[in-house]
This record gives sequence, C-alpha cells and structure tokens, in this order.
Amino acid sequence: MADCLDSVGQSFSDFEVIVVNDSSPDTPELEKVLQPYLDSIVYIKQLNRHAAGAINTAIGRARGECLAFLDSEIGYELAVSSLVQPGPCRDGKEIGGRELLLKA
Repeated sequence: MADCLDSVGQSFSDFEVIVVNDSSPDTPELEKVLQPYLDSIVYIKQLNRHAAGAINTAIGRARGECLAFLDSEIGYELAVSSLVQPGPCRDGKEIGGRELLLKA
C-alpha cells in the first residue's frame, strides 16, 4: 500500500487518493501503513458492503473527472498506464478487465 501511495505522487501532480476500508480483517495493519498519508488522502472506513459498495462509496466521495480503481487484483502500473496515455478520459475504457468510469 505504501509503495502504491508513493508511486501515485510520482506520476501525477493533481490527484486525489481515496482509500475505502470495507471492514478489512487487516484493519490495524492497514491503518498503521496509512498513518503517514492521512493528511493527503481520504480514508473511509465502513461496514462491509462488498466490492460494489466500496466502489460506490469512492465514486460518491470523488471530486475528479477520471477514476481508476486499484485493489489486490489490479496493479498500480496497469491502472495508471491507462490514465496517462494520450487522449480523453472516457467511459468504458477498460483497466485490468474493469471499466474506467467518468464521474458525472
């Protein structure tokens, strides 16, 4: 997690990071890792609403136009490579088998 958060800042200067903790059994370890970043990220802890619920929470809180979702199955490089390619951010662009969504 720390490597991912550090890498985002190397690729972008204007970005928002939202971490949704959907009742992870590793919450104490996660929060220890997140502690140095809490001033620069949005951290949301919620009851387990499964992947769709966590994504909906992040979408509802996001302020940007383009969204990329990272989880244990999607690496940072794969998600970000799609965002930094030339061209507009648009609905339906796939990232690791998931869609990149445009927040309305």
